[in-house]
Amino acid sequence: MISGLGTLNLQIITIPVLGSSECGYQRWPCEDIRELHRRRYELRECAVELFMSTGHTHLITFSTTEARERFLTEVFTCPGLQLVECDSLADLTQRWRDGSLTNFEYLMHLNKMAGRTFNDLMQYPVFPFVVRDYRSASLDLSDPAVYRDLRRPMGVQDPTREAYYVERYKYLQSEMFGSPERLGIDGPYHYGTHYSNSGIVLHFLVRMPPFTQLFLKFQDGNFDLPDRTFHSVEQVWRLSSSASNTDFKELIPEFYFLHEMFANSQGFQIGRRQSGQSVDSVVLPDWCQHSARLLVLVLRQALESELVRRELPHWIDLVFGYKQTGPAAVQAVNVFHPATYVGYDIHRCEDAMARQARLTMVRTYGQMPRRLFRSAHPHIPDRTHVNIQLPVKEPALLPTVTGLRWGEYVGSPECSAPAVVWQRPLGAPVRRLRTVPSGAVLALPPNTCSTQLWRETRRHVVTPPPPADQISFANWGQPDGLVRLRQAQKTQPVVAPPPGDKVDLCAFSAGRLWVGLSSGAVHVYDTRPAAAAAGVRLVRLGLRRLAALEPCDSFSVMVAADRGGSMAIWDTNTLELVRRLSVAGAVHSLAVSPTAGDLIVAYGEWDAPAAAASTLELITINGRTAAHRGCPRKVTAVTVSALTEGRAVNVVAAGHEEGTVTLWDTWLLRPVGEPLAPPPAAVGLQVTSLCYSATGHLLYVLHGRSVPVPDQTKPNQVLVLWTSGGVKPTARAARLLDLSTRRPRELPAWSCDISDDE
Repeated sequence: MISGLGTLNLQIITIPVLGSSECGYQRWPCEDIRELHRRRYELRECAVELFMSTGHTHLITFSTTEARERFLTEVFTCPGLQLVECDSLADLTQRWRDGSLTNFEYLMHLNKMAGRTFNDLMQYPVFPFVVRDYRSASLDLSDPAVYRDLRRPMGVQDPTREAYYVERYKYLQSEMFGSPERLGIDGPYHYGTHYSNSGIVLHFLVRMPPFTQLFLKFQDGNFDLPDRTFHSVEQVWRLSSSASNTDFKELIPEFYFLHEMFANSQGFQIGRRQSGQSVDSVVLPDWCQHSARLLVLVLRQALESELVRRELPHWIDLVFGYKQTGPAAVQAVNVFHPATYVGYDIHRCEDAMARQARLTMVRTYGQMPRRLFRSAHPHIPDRTHVNIQLPVKEPALLPTVTGLRWGEYVGSPECSAPAVVWQRPLGAPVRRLRTVPSGAVLALPPNTCSTQLWRETRRHVVTPPPPADQISFANWGQPDGLVRLRQAQKTQPVVAPPPGDKVDLCAFSAGRLWVGLSSGAVHVYDTRPAAAAAGVRLVRLGLRRLAALEPCDSFSVMVAADRGGSMAIWDTNTLELVRRLSVAGAVHSLAVSPTAGDLIVAYGEWDAPAAAASTLELITINGRTAAHRGCPRKVTAVTVSALTEGRAVNVVAAGHEEGTVTLWDTWLLRPVGEPLAPPPAAVGLQVTSLCYSATGHLLYVLHGRSVPVPDQTKPNQVLVLWTSGGVKPTARAARLLDLSTRRPRELPAWSCDISDDE
């Protein structure tokens, strides 16, 4: 029920909480709503889904379609509403065909347009099984034999099973002729259950709260029989594809990004199978070395392979397209129980028990996605069929999996050796380099962070960067201790530290300025024009003086690390503490992967001499150490490449005190290639900051002295630009926005002139 709809806020009351009959209360600023989509609920057109700027989504159901439309009419009159223009289906398909969208991204878009949502377990997003070989000790992703047949539904992956389901359909069709009510159904079908429903979703996510609690409620307070519980990836494939007449599961998106779903990290007592084996974490294939993280990473690369890309339109035809219903579905052996289709009338029967039985079927059997395509889905252009899988150069990433793609970036084994293409001394001091969503690189002076809001005009289009003298930024470290904010070419003080304290670090995310004090406290201030002036002091966590304050906008988190090795992760939308972590040393440098959310931490002794070693540790966003490696040289700066997951293996670039740069893969944190030695102009200068361009085709490395010298013949800072051969020159265009001089620098990328800028 709508409680109120003002010019600024949307208020809803009596919203049932997922998995509970209790009611709740929600209040959302209208300006935070980015998308509104009509949704079905229990096969009825009676729901709306809100997509917020914070990344949250909310599904609201109504008693009737008319009530929903009245609600939408009211919402669309809200003056504060700022909806984002969404891509059309034709645009999305074309972007996928030309390679701008990955298979994963395209499938997520199709699920969204077809009404699939994470807020309804009966309409959960559906993804295809891609790999079929979970028994072998090794896997070759360039071999078509390891992939499932995307032209056929899961029930007939084994061709010998097709006759059984065809005969079932014909039998039901003949028995129903003239008297369908006699069988209690509305039409013949091949499969009596669906490939996606609440039971299947909970089956896969049973080890992850709150899905564990939902599963227990679904099973009357008990875990399922241990032999039926999700305990083996190979068994799920075998049952779904050939061994069962009632199990036709496709997958959920989490199979391709959430390795935690396979681990029984909560220690649930699930039971013992008839063989006596205890059901604990999921049994994984040998080819992923029984590592859930490696399983997900390999499956993601398999999903993005050219072999799958070429065949994916056939699967889309089955699930979202013209083979979903009608004669094409019959011919494709792709007809499911009538209760899974829109139009199934639960009120057709006059008997109350029969109506309740029909409603139960709607709530449990699964629901067909909206049909998006009326004809065959377009395939990729013929030119992309050439060189389906490029050979991968040594070193092999995994000894048990071949055909993996490293991707194209500076230092990739698929490209030629990196080379310096531009280097130049810097006049005004620069403390940090940062890649921004527009693709440019910001050169930030000491005690400065950018507060520029990079707005999307469409879901995938970011406004171009303004000139350097118009970029908003915050500055601190002046004698008066104030933090000043420069916006619209005007500067004003916004933060005064508490008496006896001072500002050490600042960072910006989601319209808020995060301020780290020398006492270890962290304060947050909203910089948006309509926000209140007062800041929010986060709960004191006993942090020491901060060494790093690093935002990750793609995962909406802020990571703080102190000089004692303690770390904290906050949600930048709610300002809630997500978790606390620690490493075994003082943090020297910190980076967060924008594509995986992994934390890369370099730590050791804080005041160690130059020859001291550092440790690199890779920690997942959920707080588990994935890998750690010792470095013989002290790490002074780290960054991570941001190529699309599945199309590449990203790397950590670590800058060292003596000026070299080493590369480490983000799967196992092992060295990639030889260290990059500094050019002559940067010899003797440590790496103080570095970053990859958005495409990964350029690596910016800032070298500087820990203590500047007055000798004008010896530069205190040198900016070096690296690239690798084998990538298109048009992809290597460089733009540096230098805030230290308040003017943009357009780098002449292939000039090696190191004379001073005029």
